[in-house]
Amino acid sequence: MRNGGVFVVVEGPEGAGKSTLVRWLGTTLRADGREVLTVREPGGTPIAEAARKLALKSRHDRA
Repeated sequence: MRNGGVFVVVEGPEGAGKSTLVRWLGTTLRADGREVLTVREPGGTPIAEAARKLALKSRHDRA
């Protein structure tokens, strides 16, 4: 990230619109000529994606 960059975290419960907000924000900032990097944690690698799926599955199984 260049100097003067901004780090934004979007948190919230499932179904709150986080992904929609991140897509909108990225589109808006890119249209303004800004560089945007989005990541999903845990995620981004095969092992992290597997951990994410396991965590989400166990959370749904408890509901």
